[in-house]
Amino acid sequence: MIPNTILFDAYGTLLDVSGPGRRLAEKYGDIANDIGARVRILQITYSWHSSMMGRYAPFFDLTRHAVNVAMAEHGFQHEAFLDEFMEGFAQIEAFPDVAETLVLLKEQGINPVILSNGEKRYLERAFSHAGLMEQLSDIITVEEIRIFKPTMDVYRHAQEKCLVRGFVSSNPWDVTGASTFGFRTFWLNRQNRVFDGLAKPDDYSMIRSLKVILHHMANS
Repeated sequence: MIPNTILFDAYGTLLDVSGPGRRLAEKYGDIANDIGARVRILQITYSWHSSMMGRYAPFFDLTRHAVNVAMAEHGFQHEAFLDEFMEGFAQIEAFPDVAETLVLLKEQGINPVILSNGEKRYLERAFSHAGLMEQLSDIITVEEIRIFKPTMDVYRHAQEKCLVRGFVSSNPWDVTGASTFGFRTFWLNRQNRVFDGLAKPDDYSMIRSLKVILHHMANS
């Protein structure tokens, strides 16, 4: 059991999911950004469908399928694009505020743990690429129970491994799931978005910067 834990979602929260499309736009133009944005929607949709049908498939496989579909929707045919996008996704960059925040949490005696729909090997690759693996106490993934967030079983699985003080996600559906389960939940709203999840405002705390979580942990 990992003590004094704060859980973080990975994709979109600590890792910048717009990165692969943005980098490929330098080579292919704005259509790469459009495909990347569509891929993100399809990733989430496919993971929910998978859970509802009881047909688990690894997140990386769902992502590859999403890229193929998004390319077809945009009438974009380029053999190298799929592999280049997937390689970019495997080495996805962290947001600039992540490294310092994780270091400071560790200094406060708080254990940062990832709770993600992704696969551990790809998450380890991404966080290693970003130089962040040493700041993480663990990476918990849904592949261990073969069902995706926001299913309650995922949050329960994390609770069985950690003494959870809080959960942070930039995804409103994930915030809704975690708060419904009973976690103290923080919505990281970097882009001043409208909350489109089902959770009520009293169910979560909104933060606009990841570093703000340090204050909440120090005063709880």
